[in-house]
Amino acid sequence: MIFSYCIQQVTGAWKVMNGRAEGLQELDLTLEGFWRSFGAVILIIPFTLIAISSERIALTATDQAVTVLAGSFVSLRLFGLALDWIAFPIFFALVARPLGVSTHYVPFIVARNWSAVVIAGMFALPHALHATGFVPLPVLSFLLLALFVVALRFSYLVVRTALAVPVMMAVPVVLLQLLIGILIEVSLDRIFVGVM
Repeated sequence: MIFSYCIQQVTGAWKVMNGRAEGLQELDLTLEGFWRSFGAVILIIPFTLIAISSERIALTATDQAVTVLAGSFVSLRLFGLALDWIAFPIFFALVARPLGVSTHYVPFIVARNWSAVVIAGMFALPHALHATGFVPLPVLSFLLLALFVVALRFSYLVVRTALAVPVMMAVPVVLLQLLIGILIEVSLDRIFVGVM
């Protein structure tokens, strides 16, 4: 039951990620479905752990200290995931009405949350190949950069499709999501450096 529900939500999100508005009809856009979509983070955690493992290997290769990585570093990364997961929806809830998109808020957040599972899975693949020794660090960096561009494109299409807004409004929303994520990551990195 839960598995089929998740598959349906991810399938709908995939269609929205490709600019297909009919994907919204496959998503659970009820109030309960809205709150359930935040549970999608459970599916993202394994992908995040793969990325953390890859990052630990990269840090080891660059001779950076990794004595605390097993504990505080992993905890900090997972905390960052949780913070990033809720920060943008909360902020956007405050600005949705002034922007005139409050009626599309729930569909947008639901599509955003479930599409994040797909995007996290995309990034996990090269990280897994790096962690298992199949891909060297320079190649990993290139692959992650390429996937970052793809992820931006997907995020843009989710915004345009779910919020039903023109390009001039979609781009700032995508950049806002990106900025919030960067601010959280930079802040947590500084905390980690302080701990080390």
